[in-house]
Amino acid sequence: MRGHFFLLIIMLMACTPSANVPDDVLDSQRMAEILEDFHLLEFKIQQLNLPIDSQVQVYAHFEAKLLQKHMTDSLTYQKSLEFYSDHPDLMFTIYETVVDSLTLREKTRQIE
Repeated sequence: MRGHFFLLIIMLMACTPSANVPDDVLDSQRMAEILEDFHLLEFKIQQLNLPIDSQVQVYAHFEAKLLQKHMTDSLTYQKSLEFYSDHPDLMFTIYETVVDSLTLREKTRQIE
């Protein structure tokens, strides 16, 4: 669950040029929507105050459901995450969208 945060740090430290997004990679808007949902999921699970091993199990269960909701699979998501990790400028733009969206949700209290 904390892997997304550490992954972001590593990506921001990398210095690779921007590239065209391949056809088998999620576009930046879809990736932002998925990452937003994953961060909300992490937040909600942490609020349950479960032991870490239980949090991991709950996360894995709902991770699959979130990918279904976004009509993608874990392989496409992982491939997309790797692509954007190799292109931190693109990932930075995605995370700007995620942060803006989460901030708006928080301001309007839509995080449930």
